[in-house]
Amino acid sequence: MAAKSKKPHLDEARGIRVEAFFSKYLKHMKGRWAGQPFHLEPWQREHIIHPLFGTLRPDGRRQYTEALIELPRKSGKSEIGAGIALYGLVADGEYGAEIYSVAGSKAQASIVFKTAADMVNASPLLRGACKVYRNVIEVPETGSIYRVLASDANLAHGYNPHMAIIDELHVHPNSELYEAMRTGTAARLQPLTLSITTAGAERKGIAWDTHQRALSGTDPNLFHYFQSAPEDAAIDDRKAWKAANPASWVTEEFLESQMRSLPEPVFRRLHLNQWWEQGANSNWVPRENWEAGNEQPVFDLELPCVIGVDAASRRDTTAVCLLQRDKEGVHHAKFWVFESDRQMGYLDYSVVEDLIRDLCSTYWVARLAFDPFQMVRTQQILASEGLPAETFPQNDARMVPASQNLYDLVMGGRLRHGGVPEITEQVMAAGIRETARGWRLEKKKSSAPIDAVIALAIASQLAEFEADLGAPTILVV
Repeated sequence: MAAKSKKPHLDEARGIRVEAFFSKYLKHMKGRWAGQPFHLEPWQREHIIHPLFGTLRPDGRRQYTEALIELPRKSGKSEIGAGIALYGLVADGEYGAEIYSVAGSKAQASIVFKTAADMVNASPLLRGACKVYRNVIEVPETGSIYRVLASDANLAHGYNPHMAIIDELHVHPNSELYEAMRTGTAARLQPLTLSITTAGAERKGIAWDTHQRALSGTDPNLFHYFQSAPEDAAIDDRKAWKAANPASWVTEEFLESQMRSLPEPVFRRLHLNQWWEQGANSNWVPRENWEAGNEQPVFDLELPCVIGVDAASRRDTTAVCLLQRDKEGVHHAKFWVFESDRQMGYLDYSVVEDLIRDLCSTYWVARLAFDPFQMVRTQQILASEGLPAETFPQNDARMVPASQNLYDLVMGGRLRHGGVPEITEQVMAAGIRETARGWRLEKKKSSAPIDAVIALAIASQLAEFEADLGAPTILVV
């Protein structure tokens, strides 16, 4: 008599059961389908839900105890994560189930949880079975809970998760929280640690390690669904767009608009789901778009100007950017770059102060902004002289919109900078860093200065803001 197969097998009924839970008990909460039943799209049903829940071991338990789902932005990751969490909470046959939403920050973890809470409140049957609190959903009849966890990994040890929904694994600073959830499932019969993420900006860390482990196929208990454009695909390859974005609601028109508004590394990561690590030859703007603005700037003495200043560390440069937005919305920029004295090891800021005084006496300067890290004293001196000096902190809240605004100006052909080789060199030395608020300009891994680019970003942001407010009124005394 032949021995029975020890290989896992697919039980369609298990997948159908989870699919039925989605359509019967859950509703979409946002967008054009808000309020409608959550009917899974074919790719969600056939490539995620059915194999994840329907692949069984010979003893009848689920094969996969860990899952990595990698999808581009706007692919409904939070919604499917919330649906799986609720299934684990009320329909997976686990009394005293502990379900956790975790992420690199509590705010990020709350996204999936809030989606789940809204789904519960929108369903009469779930609403009757569950009690929804600010950060906890409780099922009194079974003693099961669904909770948001803070990102402090030390507090995560000791939990006994039946399921953990880990959002945006690529932003986790280390593997502590992930491992705390994964190793905490040992006492559960059919646990699941589910990570839902977009590709990361660096090929290192827990997300990259898990991605590599999943691709290797060496862990039979790790489920992997990964949709990405081919690594060698052109950024405007429509077939590659479709390959990376299976969701019907992610349209070519939407991706077209995103490609125009995002630097290539960011677009590739967010919307093509490529692990696109920025290299020495990866620029935040294409060189040809920057050089399209090589025409000499022209300043109208009747129109207001702004000045942006980025200060040097001892080894970098200090840059001053005079900028004027003309009546057609084109920005005209002129630069002055100062290097630290090699013998003294620092820059005498009085030279910069004298330049700014001269510019303010020549042009109508409406605003004058400094990086406060190095130049608070200079800002205070010039402000005491009646100049419109202010600080422009280089935090994410200020630099993310300033960086995006400058990118839009360059790509839209709305910048005239004169094509000075030194400035072009700094532009090409600038890279990007992604933050919770979006991307921003920063140095690449090289030591080349980018102070002129930062000064330009500050000045162009001030000029656009002033244009939105309208030109200030000159009082003649």
